[in-house]
Amino acid sequence: KKDPEIEVFIIGNNPPEETQQFTDKRFHILGYVEDVSPWFNMVKMSVAPLRYGAGVKGKIGQSLEYQLPVVTTDIGAEGMLLKHEETAMIGNTKEELAEAILKLYNDENLWNILSSNSKETLQPFSIEKLESELLQLFKNKSNE
Repeated sequence: KKDPEIEVFIIGNNPPEETQQFTDKRFHILGYVEDVSPWFNMVKMSVAPLRYGAGVKGKIGQSLEYQLPVVTTDIGAEGMLLKHEETAMIGNTKEELAEAILKLYNDENLWNILSSNSKETLQPFSIEKLESELLQLFKNKSNE
């Protein structure tokens, strides 16, 4: 309602039933998409209003791989080491999420910060980091 230029693309299996009732032409309910690459390359942000989950969140990690800033909840941020306005926008109510979306959509500097920090955010989950930790474990075991 506050920004008529924003279009929303809802991607994923079994979109909530409420979304089927949207009559606003700015909402596009796509459902399952085989390859998200074209979408991640064309949109301005990814919104993952997760209400439950644990550990690393695939939807969020994949967005960050594309250097696509993320708007999520505390649940989405936990396990991912995300920090509000540094590596993601975080809100828990529909009002907080809407505010975060609008701020990120309209603040180019903030968008650039979050996009630039994407690779650093994923570093703790990288193959290189895991290899390094495994090697350290083996070294410690062999020194015992």
